[in-house]
Amino acid sequence: MVRTAHADRVVGVVLPDLPRSLKIKAAAYAAEHRLAPARAAQSRHLNDLAFLVSLIEDVEQVLTALGDPPKEGHLALADVLDKPGHVAWAAAGSAREDAQLLWEVLRAV
Repeated sequence: MVRTAHADRVVGVVLPDLPRSLKIKAAAYAAEHRLAPARAAQSRHLNDLAFLVSLIEDVEQVLTALGDPPKEGHLALADVLDKPGHVAWAAAGSAREDAQLLWEVLRAV
């Protein structure tokens, strides 16, 4: 938790670690998809998720933090990213290919 102050107010802000951020973004995409499937195809949550995957340095550490995978695999709520041609992968920039390989390891279904 990070504490921040403005004027006479102090609040604590919870900053999730990378594995939790991945789960949060996958869930946010799934919620958006349920409400507006057509719009969700271009979801910022998918872009964020692809970018976050590109930041992974130790995939084993992330897998350990994610815990035992469900039968659908980790991050199944965003399985649309299983398609290497998905436009969201552009958010990974020059790390796109590495990020896609990491995604395959994370998903491992």
